[in-house]
Amino acid sequence: MSIIILNGIFIVVGSLIGLFFGKSLSKNITESIIKVLGIFVFIMGLKDALTYKNGMYIACYLVVGTIIGERLDLDGKLKNLGELLQKKLKVNSGANTVQGFVTAVLIFCVGSMAILGPIKISLNGDGSLIYIKSILDGVMSLMLASTYGIGVIFSAVVVVVYQGLMFFMGSWLKLITEPSVMGDITAIGGVILAGLGVNLLLSEEKLKITNILPAMFLPIIVAFFIKIV
Repeated sequence: MSIIILNGIFIVVGSLIGLFFGKSLSKNITESIIKVLGIFVFIMGLKDALTYKNGMYIACYLVVGTIIGERLDLDGKLKNLGELLQKKLKVNSGANTVQGFVTAVLIFCVGSMAILGPIKISLNGDGSLIYIKSILDGVMSLMLASTYGIGVIFSAVVVVVYQGLMFFMGSWLKLITEPSVMGDITAIGGVILAGLGVNLLLSEEKLKITNILPAMFLPIIVAFFIKIV
């Protein structure tokens, strides 16, 4: 669990460095950084999305997951959490704080490393994936914070809680380590990241990406059901 906390620390440190350098950046530079990050996140997501084995399964997971997300209004709830943290900590940075929080949470929590990393620690003590993820998240948080501000720091709390849950549920989620299940999760995560990249490129929220998140857990549920039957 200490390795997962280390991941959160890397995000905080990276964000603080980004905040320091962000003060000297002009509006044009910050807007360019957002678009460059959008291109990077889109390509990163597309690479993972194209690893699917059965496109029909992935499409079904995405549709059903989106329906669940829309019903639960996950996008609104995550934004409300960002606004609550902003008020509690008395931060007055405008909409960028919440946008930075939501964007960072999606980037840091979507993907196979955020799920498989904690499970591997739980099952056999292998923290190599989280060590790698911590470095990547630290660098990404630096770039995000230089543009979006302090909201990126708040995402560290969600990352630690989310990955902590994966860690404590490790023995239950052993099915994720099966190549077929992990492949589906990776592909779905790729689609979500690609969508986030589109939002960053457009500099406005055209897609409610958070509402697609339930799709990532559907392959696990289906795999459990097949195993029971």
